[in-house]
Amino acid sequence: MGDPREYQDNRSRDDFRRRQRMEAEADLARCFREAIASPSPGTLTPLKDWISQLAKSMRVRGIRPERALVELKGMLEYQSAAGWSPSLSAVEPGSRSHVYQQLFKWWLEAYHAQAPTQ
Repeated sequence: MGDPREYQDNRSRDDFRRRQRMEAEADLARCFREAIASPSPGTLTPLKDWISQLAKSMRVRGIRPERALVELKGMLEYQSAAGWSPSLSAVEPGSRSHVYQQLFKWWLEAYHAQAPTQ
């Protein structure tokens, strides 16, 4: 039987990761809501920065691109406003779907960008 302290440490670590993910989802949702409410450089730039950082983090952690995209889409769907399901088809400039499309474009660019060499 394992050491109960080890179990507690693992449980605490899992709780910490869960809280981090919830906070990240809330940050993404806030940036996304602001961008779709008023698409402008002031709202799109923070969303682009946030999503680019997420993509780079996923790449560094070794999350495969297809899995990372599924996670990203899940984060967006979980946090999206009731009654709206994001789509990449029928995109009109300035619409929610346009911001959604931009978000994925930025994510792909950041995920596949070459890491700077030291």
